[in-house]
Amino acid sequence: MRFDKGVEGPEVRKVLDYTGLYEAWFDEVPKPTHNSIPVVGMRFMDLVDEGRLTTALSASKHPKLTFFLR
Repeated sequence: MRFDKGVEGPEVRKVLDYTGLYEAWFDEVPKPTHNSIPVVGMRFMDLVDEGRLTTALSASKHPKLTFFLR
């Protein structure tokens, strides 16, 4: 899965619907995870793993998580 560079930009807000699901999948499949599970949330998780995205909220405190590019 590839994003247009504009979608990866910091002006685009990125929100996961249920972070725990993506975290569980992320721990179970080879990296990059979006190659095994081609959904947008997995691409977000890969970007966090690559250090290209940071989180605004802790997943353990809130089921919805907003990501921001560094």
